Amino acid sequence: MEQVTNAMIVSPDTRTTRYLSQSIGKDTSCEVITTAKGFEKKIAGFIDTSAFPVLIIVPSEKMPFSIISMCGHCNRQHGLTLVWATELSASDDSWLLLKLLENEGAIVCDELDTLALIARIFSETRPTLGPFSTVHLADTKSAVMAHLANALQQHSTSGNSIEVPKIKMNQAAQIIFEFEKQSLVLDASPTVIGRAMVTLFCHFSKRVKSPLSLDIQPDAEIVQMIARPPARILSETTSKRLLGAFGLKSPNEMLCDSPSKAVRFARELGGPATLKLVRPNFLSRKTAGGVIRDVIGPSDIQKAYQSLMSLSQKMGGPKALGILVSEQIDTDRLYWLDAKKHEHLGRIIYFGKRSQMSEQPDGVITLPCSLEPCYDAVSVAFPTLTAPEIESFAQALCRFGAMCTSLDRHIGVSQIHPLALTDDGALMLDAVVGITDFQSDR
Repeated sequence: MEQVTNAMIVSPDTRTTRYLSQSIGKDTSCEVITTAKGFEKKIAGFIDTSAFPVLIIVPSEKMPFSIISMCGHCNRQHGLTLVWATELSASDDSWLLLKLLENEGAIVCDELDTLALIARIFSETRPTLGPFSTVHLADTKSAVMAHLANALQQHSTSGNSIEVPKIKMNQAAQIIFEFEKQSLVLDASPTVIGRAMVTLFCHFSKRVKSPLSLDIQPDAEIVQMIARPPARILSETTSKRLLGAFGLKSPNEMLCDSPSKAVRFARELGGPATLKLVRPNFLSRKTAGGVIRDVIGPSDIQKAYQSLMSLSQKMGGPKALGILVSEQIDTDRLYWLDAKKHEHLGRIIYFGKRSQMSEQPDGVITLPCSLEPCYDAVSVAFPTLTAPEIESFAQALCRFGAMCTSLDRHIGVSQIHPLALTDDGALMLDAVVGITDFQSDR
């Protein structure tokens, strides 16, 4: 394999570095960093993308999270970060590092030969290589080129390409990649070339225009009234009110303290209603039978109301605060957000689309956050969402992050589960926030 020029390799130990260097080729313009000694000093200077446009990373649980800054800087300077990742344990932070690197625009690849070819293509055609969504094959007469055409056909898409690259086979039976006035011999199998091209297709297709910034001005009066000692778990309605102070939205709903109020409000909804039992420190409402869906008509509303109040009496403990009557949101676009403390990163937000929040999340975002990184994180986690859906999710994620950042030590558990994506934007169907005993020095 030909040598990869203008690349910087970052790996957890010298043996891994040596193996990777020998696999992709290494010359005098290729620099190597291990995560042992002096790594923070290397990070402080960032990567010189004029000399090293390609950053190659082998992540591990021992790799410092400051590598994320290096990745982000490289990509902002029009470089390319490649992550060689095999199966990583979910019990350590390696998967988290991968998620955060993907947020910064890194390409995660589990095949070394494909990664090496991508590195060669990008480093040797930069800066002329731009966004492309398809490749022109000069001919498909030979079996090799026909195989390559088949590998590319299912993945290439139409789009606004600056220049369409060309792949051809010369008289010496070498596969040549041409872009503008440059040409590169692709010393790899058609399968590997196809994977490399498809990976670049997908990478460039994710390059979306950054959204406008989001100016979040929380309602200080509501925040100060709710987010103060004593330590307690807020009810669903109070949790939503606190989150609503930061601009998050809920369905049309009302906390009712009598069957007649529930009937009147349900009539205003004009459709199926969902009724929920609201009690202090009540976290297992769904499993305890505290939610009744698809309720229509006055008699059914009254029956559901009485049933939930009877359940509360049987449970004992704190008295029910009432029954929350809500418009029913029927959608399979349901997600969850959960803010947790991390040993090295502080409070971070995990999010996903799964029924069990204990499973590994689909995405993660560090705090503080603005709309742009939230948009990127959602795009990476859920590439099949439409642009409006991504924007709605990203705005909700950004507002949730603003609440967590603003209140910081005033809050403990912080979850929205589920968050529904609707035609009217993102809606909190349920939420819980815990208040701590922390008091600011004022």
